[in-house]
Parts: sequence; structure tokens; C-alpha cells
Amino acid sequence: MKKSVSLHDEIKAQNKKLKDMTWAQKREYIWEYYKIHIIGTIIIIAAIICFILMFMRNNYEAVFTTIVVDGNMTGFSDNKDKLTQEFTQYLGVDGKSKRVIFDNNNSLIQQTGDEDSYYSTQKIVSMATAKSIDGYLSEYDYVTFYSQDDSLFLTDLSELLTADELSKLSNYLVYFTATDGTKTPIAVDLTSTHVKTETDLTMKRPCYGIVSTSTHKDNAVKFIKYAFGL
Repeated sequence: MKKSVSLHDEIKAQNKKLKDMTWAQKREYIWEYYKIHIIGTIIIIAAIICFILMFMRNNYEAVFTTIVVDGNMTGFSDNKDKLTQEFTQYLGVDGKSKRVIFDNNNSLIQQTGDEDSYYSTQKIVSMATAKSIDGYLSEYDYVTFYSQDDSLFLTDLSELLTADELSKLSNYLVYFTATDGTKTPIAVDLTSTHVKTETDLTMKRPCYGIVSTSTHKDNAVKFIKYAFGL
């Protein structure tokens, strides 16, 4: 009867083989017998590294998020634009653990064969429903795009600003007109502010409103004060 080989003997035999091999032979031998384990270990390590990097990138609180519709500015893609940098300082946050975000990957302009406007429309509605948007920056023609008589997408500014502040902004207020003629101030025209005049923002008549479901309305109001120097 053949005597079974113990694990100890097997390890001893394998070590003897390795001892007599050149470095190149050892490398080929190890790869041949352990490549599955090596590949598996590499995959696990790579997954752990990716998870750590992803966590580090997303481990922050967005204290102000504004949807930018059909507009761009140098630096928007990597949060190095003038608005993000200046408003971050204005709020007194570090820009790392607490961040200001301008999301400009949105378009409501309908073009033949282009579905961007459809996806942007759904995205903005979904984000508003999830309470993850604070501000809405768009051309004048799209300020009332989402608002209806019984459901204002943007907050009535008379509920957020003082009478004195509203008076100072009277020439810049943008209104939503209901079917019964009632007018509600829902946005401000930023055309003559430094948000437009001192940047390369690609909007002819940028207007800004505060989303009704915003969870950071205090910071959203501060953006108006920042823009107009109130």
C-alpha cells in the first residue's frame, strides 16, 4: 500500500525544488502554480484601493448645490471656477469636508435627435424630489420651466428675504404669473452682478432661484446676498 504524503512533506519537497532553481525558474514556477491565487489577491487589493479612493472623494457634505442649466464657466468641471471658489470662501467652509457644488451638466434646449433635454428634465426633477438641490441657475426663458399654479418649483422669495432686501432687489426680481394673474417673486436676474460681469459664464441673462425642497435654504439665500452685495 502506497504511503500517503503529508502536507509537511509536500511543502518540504516544493521548497527543495525552489532551492535548486534559478530566479527566472522560480518566477515561472510560482506563476504556474499560484497564478490563480496571485490574480485573486491583485483583484482584491485593487478593489480595496478603489473603494478607499471612492470613499475619500465622496466623503464630504454638500452645503450648497446649484443646478446650472445650459451654461458653462471655466473650471466648472473640476470645481475650480470663480463662483465655486469665491462662494466657498464667502460661506467660510473649507471646500473639502464641506463643499459648494455647481452642476452644469444639464440642458433643457430641445434639439432634433438629441435626448439631453429629456434626461436633464428627469434628472432635475429627481434631484429636487430627493431634496439634493438648493439653487437653480438658468437663462431667463427657463426660470418658470418647472413651476405650476399649485406647485412652485422655486421658493417665493418674499418668504426668505426681508422687506428691506426685497426692496433693494425690486428691479431684479423675476416673477411667476399664475393663471389668475397672481405674481410671485421666484428668482433674481443676475445679469448686472459680478456673477455675470466678472466671469465668463456663458449665459446672456442668468437668473437664480431657490428650489422649494432645498435643505440648505440659508446658504441658498446667502448666494443672493453674495451676488448683490447685500
